[in-house]
Amino acid sequence: MILDRQAALERIEHDHELYDEICGIFRDDAPEILIKMSESFMSGNILLATRYAHSLRSAAANIGAVDLSETAKSAEIAFRAEDLETISDLITKIDQNLTHVLEELG
Repeated sequence: MILDRQAALERIEHDHELYDEICGIFRDDAPEILIKMSESFMSGNILLATRYAHSLRSAAANIGAVDLSETAKSAEIAFRAEDLETISDLITKIDQNLTHVLEELG
């Protein structure tokens, strides 16, 4: 399951209109967050990259994208540890997960 819509809806008291709005914001913002996270990492700004990973983690959790949220959490941890090899792999995985989430959102 790419999206756990039911869990996300439960957190917002089954407000479908709000969920749709959150998903719209996610669709607009998440690709840019990933780009900025990658650029920050490539330019050596690990602190900023960590913040972007955290933002993506939270945004994904808000829509019920559990795998994406967990992968972003792993990236956040890897950034803090400056585990460069792991970070590159995680960015690739985040990109793939994000593509699947965006496809499911339509």
